[in-house]
This record gives sequence, structure tokens and C-alpha cells, in this order.
Amino acid sequence: MVNYRIYMSEGRCCLNIGGRLTGDQVDMLREALLPAVAHCCRVEVDLSGITAFDAEGFDFLLHVRQVAGSRLQFHAVSSRAGQALLAELECHTP
Repeated sequence: MVNYRIYMSEGRCCLNIGGRLTGDQVDMLREALLPAVAHCCRVEVDLSGITAFDAEGFDFLLHVRQVAGSRLQFHAVSSRAGQALLAELECHTP
């Protein structure tokens, strides 16, 4: 199961994502998070709570990065799964 929180303040959007970033959970996140990301001047994504991810979770974060562009910053990557996910995202930097 995935859990998330969205904090928005003065054009800044902080997304805290935790749990399993997989399958059906990604669809729920896409509906909840992408509208917020599109309207923020700065987007921060905290990956420290990610315990597992699959190809759909990875594709979701690639899409978030595409929507947010240079406004995006991943941080607080302390879990092993989060570190692996961030390393893969960095390999797919255009």
C-alpha cells in the first residue's frame, strides 16, 4: 500500500510518498498528485518512505519529472528502495 501527503504553500508543493509505489497504487497517486504538481512553482518529492517500487512506480516518477521539469527536486532518500529509485531516475535524465 502507498501513502502520500501533499503540502502546498506559496507556490511550493511538497510531496511525501511512502510505502509500495506499485501497480494500482500508481493510478491513485497520478490522479491525486499530478494536478498539484502542474500548478506549483517548485516541487519537492520526499522518497524516504518508499519501501518498494515496480516499473509503473518508476514510470510515474518519470512523468512527474516531465511535468515539473526544472522545478522538481527529489530529496530525503534514506530507504534502500528510495536510493535505488533515485539512481535509476538519474540514469534517465534527458
